[in-house]
Amino acid sequence: MELFIKSVGIGAEYEGYIPYYYIAGRLNSGKIISIFDDKKFDLQKYINNNINCLIGAFSPEFIDLKVNPEIDDSHPTILKGQYLEKYKISSYFKEFENDISCAIQNKDGIILLDEYDLKDYKIKDREIIALDVSRYDLLDWHPLE
Repeated sequence: MELFIKSVGIGAEYEGYIPYYYIAGRLNSGKIISIFDDKKFDLQKYINNNINCLIGAFSPEFIDLKVNPEIDDSHPTILKGQYLEKYKISSYFKEFENDISCAIQNKDGIILLDEYDLKDYKIKDREIIALDVSRYDLLDWHPLE
């Protein structure tokens, strides 16, 4: 997924130790999301640049599209798209090379999901779903070449 880095902030600091960063990133659709970086990639030198990244959406709350079919997915925490039951992660991301995960695909690309977060819902492969995401995590990244 392509992401434009708008800003990078230090999440906390203790005696010079930085346990995590927060990234404000703009997706291709223009939506701005806040991304947790606990792997400490420290993308400060990539501010105002695009990167290719792997993002995970965690602790989502399922939104019933039958009840709320016109959900506004421009909101930063709303993630709407096609559910992929088994998505093979590109070998481009070496740490996750050939892993299989569930994911959601939309106009911005692929965002990984945690199967455990969705275990209580009966979602069919390729079904259009909407989630209210508690946190986006930066799992891996590379500069655009």
